[in-house]
Order: sequence, then structure tokens, then C-alpha cells
Amino acid sequence: MGKQRWWLVALIVLVLAAGLSYFALPWRIRQLPPGPATGTEVTLYFVNREYVTTGNEELPKLLPFTRRIEVQENGGTGRENLVTDVLAELRKPPAGEAVTTALRDDLRINGVRVEETTVYVDFSSDNLHGGSLEEILLVEQVVTTLTGLPGLEKVQFLVDGERRDTLMGHVSADEPLGREDF
Repeated sequence: MGKQRWWLVALIVLVLAAGLSYFALPWRIRQLPPGPATGTEVTLYFVNREYVTTGNEELPKLLPFTRRIEVQENGGTGRENLVTDVLAELRKPPAGEAVTTALRDDLRINGVRVEETTVYVDFSSDNLHGGSLEEILLVEQVVTTLTGLPGLEKVQFLVDGERRDTLMGHVSADEPLGREDF
């Protein structure tokens, strides 16, 4: 009987050791402290739904949200890649918040370029239409967000690569716009 107990004890120890090592490793991995944060932290401005639905001029048109984004290498300069990725993030309002975006999915951006402190945002003329409120919110959302990035002070809107008087017929866009213009 002594040898049978020895094998039984050895088998129990082996099973316990295997079980502990199996369950302990994932537990330790989950408990590791987070690594250094990657990406760039930016403040994105989204359209306040309450402002749109009520028309209450005392409410802010835009609400700020901070988001960390990974800047993708898109073939441009670092600042142009950052602007491109920020514009892509403006299409994604935070879930569960009372905000939306004026940068609709059907509005195509042909490209961006940065010259000194001005960013040029080139929209396609396809689907570039809307009422005055829609245009005001689009322009303010893009300008307020992009001029919050380091070294950028103005946004020049282009349509199919050219300066136009307006984007949708309501807001003057023939000169670069900054935050002070609103």
C-alpha cells in the first residue's frame, strides 16, 4: 500500500503544479503594470447635439474630447499624417455622449498639406452641400480641432484643389481661418 499512496500523492502534486502554472501565468500577465503610452494625445471638438436641437445660443456649439491616436505613416510629412489621422478621428464621435460630427462620412477629403502654420484641407465637391448651420458647424469643428495641434494656427479650405468663396454657399472660406474668426 505504501507504493500506491506514493504514486497517488505524486499524481496529485503533479496535477496541482500543472494547474497552478496554467492559471498563474495568465493572472500574472493581467496584473503587469501598463507599458508606456503610445500615440499622440489630441483634443477633438464634436458638435453639441443640444445646441443643434434647441438652437440655444447660450450653449457651446462644440464640446472638447481628448483622445490618444496612433499616427499612421501615410507618405506625407509627420504633421500632414497627424492632420489626416485627426480628421479621420473627427468622423467618430464618442459613444454614449450627446455629441455628433459635422464631418459626415459622405464628405471626402482629397488630401491635406501643411505650409508653415497653415493647414490646407482639400474637400471633394461630391456631396459638399448643406444648410448654413451644417456648414458653420463643419468649418468650426475642423478649424477648432486642427488649430489645437502644435504649430497650426489657420485652416485654408479647398474644393477640388482650388480656393472657393465658400464650401457650401454660406461661410466665407476664401482666406485661411483661425479660432479668432469665430
